[in-house]
Amino acid sequence: MTPDTVPMDGATAYQRIVEAEVAMEMVNRARTEVQQRIYALERPDPTEADRLRQVAIKLYDQLRSIDPDRPAHNAAIIASFGEHPSPVCPSSANPDCGRVANDAIRNSVDGRG
Repeated sequence: MTPDTVPMDGATAYQRIVEAEVAMEMVNRARTEVQQRIYALERPDPTEADRLRQVAIKLYDQLRSIDPDRPAHNAAIIASFGEHPSPVCPSSANPDCGRVANDAIRNSVDGRG
C-alpha cells in the first residue's frame, strides 16, 4: 500500500500505518509491564510468574498480528487496551496504571513516543 492510496473505507495508507503503530506501542508497553512483573515475581511467586509468561506469549502473538492492512483488527486492539490498559494491573490498582494506553496514543500522535 502506498502512502497516497485511499482504500474503500476512506482511510489513507498513512492513517492505517499510524493506527498500526499506535496498536504496536500499546502492546509493547503491556509487554514491558508483564516482563517487569515476571522478573519481580520469579523468586517470591514462581506460579504467578509462569502465568504471566503465558500472557507475555499471547501479547507477542498479538504484536505480530498487527498490520496496516488489517484496520479493524488494529482498532480492536486499541479499543481493548483502552478498556483494559494493562494485563498485570487490576482495576483496583494505582490509578496511574490505567493511563498506559491513553499515554501511548497521545505520545504516538503527538510524536513524543
